[in-house]
Amino acid sequence: MKMKIITRSLAVTALFTTALHAAPFLAISENAEVFLTGTAGIRSDSNVYMSNTATSDTIANLDVGAELKFGARTAANGLFSVVDSFSNFTSHSGLNSQLATVRFVTNYDDGKLKLGFNSSYVESNTNQTDTINHDFLSRNNTLSVGGNAELGVTEKSSVGGGADYVRTTYRRAGYSNSDVITVPFNYYYEATPKVDLSLGYRVRSTTVSLGQDSHDYFYNVGARGQFTPKLNGQFNIGLNQRSIPNGGGSENQLGVTSNFNYAYSPKTSANFGVNNDFGTTGQGQQQKSLTFTAGVQTNVSEEWSVNLNVSHRTITYPTRTDHYIEGQIGATYTVNIHVGISAAYIHRNNASPLTGAAFTGDVFSLTANFRY
Repeated sequence: MKMKIITRSLAVTALFTTALHAAPFLAISENAEVFLTGTAGIRSDSNVYMSNTATSDTIANLDVGAELKFGARTAANGLFSVVDSFSNFTSHSGLNSQLATVRFVTNYDDGKLKLGFNSSYVESNTNQTDTINHDFLSRNNTLSVGGNAELGVTEKSSVGGGADYVRTTYRRAGYSNSDVITVPFNYYYEATPKVDLSLGYRVRSTTVSLGQDSHDYFYNVGARGQFTPKLNGQFNIGLNQRSIPNGGGSENQLGVTSNFNYAYSPKTSANFGVNNDFGTTGQGQQQKSLTFTAGVQTNVSEEWSVNLNVSHRTITYPTRTDHYIEGQIGATYTVNIHVGISAAYIHRNNASPLTGAAFTGDVFSLTANFRY
């Protein structure tokens, strides 16, 4: 499984959530609005390559974008956004980049039929926790297209399915382009007015330009909804199988996907989850990945909010096991509905028995966020 490190302030999402009620830059109609978005920040990174030999730098970031929101008061709604991101490295100007991100998401819900479609194109220039790098960043593009549907078949049951396609291409030798197709199917039964039980099956096909192709099958049971007045979320647990074509063999493991949110108080909430799955690295290696995540968010006042997040990932390769830990702490000051300022600190550490794969690093960032 690929995991890219987020180098911008972790508090950007929290700020944008608080700014959703800002007046739009342009109201096209009663149900369509255009917003202008922007982020200007600076960060100090003690290990920009995420390498055993640390290289530090100070990076200035500028993101300029726009988004169209439509259908807020109708059964069909959606979002289209475009962002142009500029990164300028103080000491390593060869790493400077201009990258684009385009997203389109739309949903339909009339109470009985639910439909969803999402697509994105993301240009990246970052390294990954599960590849060995020394003095370069991994430039890659990711195209994602997917859809899902859920239909009520009886008063208490429904069926859901979908399909997702992800294409990742690299601009550096030694990295594996990949095509991943995922098709899930689920049956839901209403156990209580607020909780659905589920029976599911997911098939995933991964084709790579380096390494071995694979087919994954996840047979699972689970539940979703509001389990207590303060706890909501979803989980699926079951048998996960990976098959390697052309006599490559197969392997079974416990498969888990889950995420939960606990509303401790009106101002404070916690989130946590577990994921155990097969994956393929950006260099075409087979792997198993067990990830634990947890976080706490609280609004100290109307202007101030703070958050703390931590994750631990055990990555099992054919010949070794790595342990990656990342901790993040951040704070956001909301100046008004249009402007906010965020500060964040990230610590990351990868412990590995393989020489050259272990690394540690720290990132400090200060970001101003705009939404008009």
